Amino acid sequence: MQHLSIPMSGNPEELLFDWQLDVSRLEKEAYDAKQRNQADPWALAEAECSLDLVDAEITAMRAAPSNQARTKTLAHLEAWRLRLERVIRNLKTLTSDAD
Repeated sequence: MQHLSIPMSGNPEELLFDWQLDVSRLEKEAYDAKQRNQADPWALAEAECSLDLVDAEITAMRAAPSNQARTKTLAHLEAWRLRLERVIRNLKTLTSDAD
Protein backbone atom coordinates (compact mmCIF):
# COMPACT_ATOMS: atom_id res chain seq x y z
CA MET A 1 0.00 0.00 0.00
CA GLN A 2 1.43 3.35 -1.00
CA HIS A 3 0.97 6.27 1.39
CA LEU A 4 1.16 9.80 0.08
CA SER A 5 1.82 12.67 2.40
CA ILE A 6 1.08 16.23 1.52
CA PRO A 7 3.43 18.82 2.97
CA MET A 8 1.53 21.94 3.97
CA SER A 9 4.50 24.10 4.83
CA GLY A 10 6.99 25.77 2.56
CA ASN A 11 6.11 27.29 -0.77
CA PRO A 12 2.45 28.43 -0.78
CA GLU A 13 2.28 27.59 -4.50
CA GLU A 14 3.00 23.96 -3.60
CA LEU A 15 -0.69 23.05 -3.22
CA LEU A 16 -3.79 25.11 -3.74
CA PHE A 17 -5.61 24.18 -0.52
CA ASP A 18 -4.61 24.41 3.13
CA TRP A 19 -6.42 21.65 4.98
CA GLN A 20 -5.39 18.15 5.97
CA LEU A 21 -7.19 14.85 5.70
CA ASP A 22 -6.02 11.94 7.82
CA VAL A 23 -6.65 9.22 5.25
CA SER A 24 -4.12 6.95 6.97
CA ARG A 25 -6.21 6.97 10.15
CA LEU A 26 -9.35 6.09 8.18
CA GLU A 27 -7.47 3.28 6.44
CA LYS A 28 -6.37 1.97 9.85
CA GLU A 29 -9.92 2.17 11.20
CA ALA A 30 -11.20 0.22 8.19
CA TYR A 31 -8.42 -2.35 8.61
CA ASP A 32 -9.16 -2.72 12.33
CA ALA A 33 -12.89 -3.10 11.65
CA LYS A 34 -12.15 -5.78 9.08
CA GLN A 35 -9.88 -7.61 11.54
CA ARG A 36 -12.70 -7.55 14.13
CA ASN A 37 -15.23 -8.42 11.40
CA GLN A 38 -17.37 -5.64 12.83
CA ALA A 39 -18.92 -2.66 11.03
CA ASP A 40 -17.74 0.84 11.95
CA PRO A 41 -20.54 3.21 10.95
CA TRP A 42 -18.71 6.29 12.30
CA ALA A 43 -15.61 5.63 10.21
CA LEU A 44 -17.84 5.00 7.19
CA ALA A 45 -19.70 8.28 7.71
CA GLU A 46 -16.43 10.18 8.11
CA ALA A 47 -14.96 8.60 4.99
CA GLU A 48 -18.07 9.40 2.94
CA CYS A 49 -18.09 13.03 4.14
CA SER A 50 -14.37 13.30 3.43
CA LEU A 51 -14.94 11.97 -0.07
CA ASP A 52 -17.58 14.66 -0.63
CA LEU A 53 -15.07 17.34 0.44
CA VAL A 54 -12.36 15.92 -1.81
CA ASP A 55 -14.79 15.76 -4.74
CA ALA A 56 -15.69 19.42 -4.17
CA GLU A 57 -12.00 20.39 -4.14
CA ILE A 58 -11.40 18.40 -7.34
CA THR A 59 -14.30 20.18 -9.04
CA ALA A 60 -12.91 23.55 -7.97
CA MET A 61 -9.41 22.65 -9.14
CA ARG A 62 -10.65 21.55 -12.55
CA ALA A 63 -12.24 24.99 -12.99
CA ALA A 64 -8.99 26.79 -12.07
CA PRO A 65 -6.46 27.92 -14.67
CA SER A 66 -4.03 25.17 -15.60
CA ASN A 67 -0.57 25.46 -14.05
CA GLN A 68 1.93 23.28 -12.20
CA ALA A 69 0.38 23.91 -8.77
CA ARG A 70 -3.07 22.94 -10.07
CA THR A 71 -1.69 19.76 -11.62
CA LYS A 72 0.11 18.81 -8.40
CA THR A 73 -2.95 19.60 -6.28
CA LEU A 74 -5.23 17.52 -8.51
CA ALA A 75 -2.83 14.58 -8.30
CA HIS A 76 -2.89 14.67 -4.49
CA LEU A 77 -6.66 15.04 -4.37
CA GLU A 78 -7.15 12.15 -6.81
CA ALA A 79 -4.84 9.98 -4.67
CA TRP A 80 -6.88 10.82 -1.58
CA ARG A 81 -10.05 10.05 -3.53
CA LEU A 82 -8.83 6.59 -4.52
CA ARG A 83 -7.81 5.80 -0.96
CA LEU A 84 -11.15 7.00 0.43
CA GLU A 85 -13.06 4.94 -2.12
CA ARG A 86 -11.15 1.85 -0.99
CA VAL A 87 -11.88 2.62 2.69
CA ILE A 88 -15.58 3.10 1.94
CA ARG A 89 -15.75 -0.09 -0.12
CA ASN A 90 -14.12 -2.09 2.70
CA LEU A 91 -16.36 -0.60 5.38
CA LYS A 92 -19.53 -1.11 3.31
CA THR A 93 -18.63 -4.77 2.93
CA LEU A 94 -18.70 -5.08 6.71
CA THR A 95 -21.95 -3.14 6.96
CA SER A 96 -23.69 -5.42 4.46
CA ASP A 97 -22.38 -8.47 6.32
CA ALA A 98 -23.96 -7.14 9.53
CA ASP A 99 -27.45 -6.91 7.93
